[in-house]
Amino acid sequence: CTFSGEKFVMYKGTINNTDNSRITAKEVIIKEGNIKITIPQRENGIGIHSIETKKLIIYGGNIFIEGQSFKNPTDVYNGNKGGNAINATESVEIYGGTINLLGGSGNPIGGNAGPGKAINSPRIIIDGGSLYAKCGSPWIVFPFEESTIKNQNNTDIYLGITPEIANATDVSVDGVPYYISGNHPDSDNKLYLYMTKAMHEVAIRTDGKITTYNVTYNGSGNDNDGYFIFSNKAEPTP
Repeated sequence: CTFSGEKFVMYKGTINNTDNSRITAKEVIIKEGNIKITIPQRENGIGIHSIETKKLIIYGGNIFIEGQSFKNPTDVYNGNKGGNAINATESVEIYGGTINLLGGSGNPIGGNAGPGKAINSPRIIIDGGSLYAKCGSPWIVFPFEESTIKNQNNTDIYLGITPEIANATDVSVDGVPYYISGNHPDSDNKLYLYMTKAMHEVAIRTDGKITTYNVTYNGSGNDNDGYFIFSNKAEPTP
């Protein structure tokens, strides 16, 4: 079903919408739970956004959200565009969770076709969680629109991709917990952490043991491979 109204708060449970149902409440708060929202492809035109709100706050949960995609267009000038996973007119704040956000995809043949975004919002704060975010394929562009992503201290942050590490249960950056909800399902065992340019120590707990990495900003990085080098891996400790 579609969740609408003034405010939607999710504390636990499961949402598994694969029809045209989505979340459209003016304010959305996700504390925990499992959420999957995908929307069937449309023939052409502008795709639907899977979460459409003013303000979204995520504290935790396993979340997979994909904007609506479109099929092969027959008119190269009809402005086909994938839907956004999240479209928030005021702000998006992420403090935890294991999250996959995918913009709507397409198979364009030219004209004004374009991808959906992972997040479209004028203000994006990321201060925790593991966030895998991509625009709709086959395009390769920045997955966020109309925003510079920052942490709560209004400092610019950048994507860091960890080496593969299975069965992750907890992650901290410089001793500050990121409140992940495990590894990304049906994916590699990497984690996608947003951090400032400073040097960091990242600690990952797996199977009751902790593995630590020294992390250094890499100015030659990119939005696909990340902007940090993970090195000097320490042996796991209890």
